[in-house]
Amino acid sequence: MDQFYFDLADATDWIWKNRNKPQFWEWEDLTSNNPDKSNLNLSNAVAWNVFTVLESKGLLHEFFTTRDNKEIRVFKIDLSDEKLWKKTRKRPYFWRRWITEPICWLFSKFWYFILWTISVSLAAFLTSSMDKWVSLLFPQK
Repeated sequence: MDQFYFDLADATDWIWKNRNKPQFWEWEDLTSNNPDKSNLNLSNAVAWNVFTVLESKGLLHEFFTTRDNKEIRVFKIDLSDEKLWKKTRKRPYFWRRWITEPICWLFSKFWYFILWTISVSLAAFLTSSMDKWVSLLFPQK
């Protein structure tokens, strides 16, 4: 399994535990550039990707601020969806990643499958009925 998913879970858990600290969040907070002793020492690429994933999930929101007369990109934590935070903080063990999540996805899409099956059956029935009807109206000699 890809190491990034474990790093994402660890970083999300670390951010969650430090959520009450008054600060703007930067992706460098997850790297060795952070003077905090509990930082994760992730590489720059992994830290940036973690923040990108969390932003795409709506857990972080990007905005710009000024520091030392320079405009910098920072992030603000959105704590409104605690279930999504909890789900993202879980480490992706084999069972969860390859068994549980696909089964949940399958059952969430099950009604689409039922609807598709009914529509295909109805289309096949109508096509067959029209074929028989046309054959009765215009018999071949």
